[in-house]
Amino acid sequence: FYEVISADQLAPPELRSLQNRCLVPGLYATHLERWLTYYPPNQLMIIDGQQLRNDPAKVMDELQKFLGVTPYYNYSQALT
Repeated sequence: FYEVISADQLAPPELRSLQNRCLVPGLYATHLERWLTYYPPNQLMIIDGQQLRNDPAKVMDELQKFLGVTPYYNYSQALT
């Protein structure tokens, strides 16, 4: 996460590409920097919208795991 928001021109092309896809279009970096003043990076989960579109059940299952909640809803059953 930190690597993506702090990547500079010397970063590997894949990392810069991810940064451009994730941060530049919506200027998310401004908001992320502010959130990081209140929350440690391990409490933030960045979800790629393309992954959410392509495999919503997997992303939602990962989100429940990240939050440390007992799976409340079986997205795999509901979305496949």
